[in-house]
Amino acid sequence: RHCLPRHLRQVKTIEALGANASVTVGREHMVYQVEALREYLPILAPMLVGNVLFPRFLPWEVKEAKKQVEKAKKKLEKNPDALVTEMLHTTAYHNNTLGHRLYATEKALHHFDADTMRNFMLKHYSPDRMVFVGVNVDHEEACKWLMRAFVDYNAIPPSGEKSAKPVYTGGDC
Repeated sequence: RHCLPRHLRQVKTIEALGANASVTVGREHMVYQVEALREYLPILAPMLVGNVLFPRFLPWEVKEAKKQVEKAKKKLEKNPDALVTEMLHTTAYHNNTLGHRLYATEKALHHFDADTMRNFMLKHYSPDRMVFVGVNVDHEEACKWLMRAFVDYNAIPPSGEKSAKPVYTGGDC
């Protein structure tokens, strides 16, 4: 079964609605964002939930994402301010939470594949760890469509994993 048509269908739907979709990644969060008119919430909420909880890691997407990670890492290494900030995090919170590297090491890049990403998401992505924010959207309406979107999937158990608190290991202040 070829997955490309479904992927393209979603992209075309987003474009046809005049919406914008993006993902932003930080040290401690991932933000999946859709900007659209509120009347499209019934279409976009299930699409967003499905793509966040059960993404299809198409081989060509994984390959391209790996290239982007390598490129971002090289860009970081050429930016002294960003590199110093990264090194400060690593030193101040050695081997815990905020001290983990922002980008994969060369050794870890060999494990950058669909299975590794899927396992990470299964471990960390569950409804109890998510926030949905709607701007200029009726709260009850947003809840209605989100509940319907989540019901389409088998129950996703809470992660059960306690979020580790950052432990400063740097030195005397």
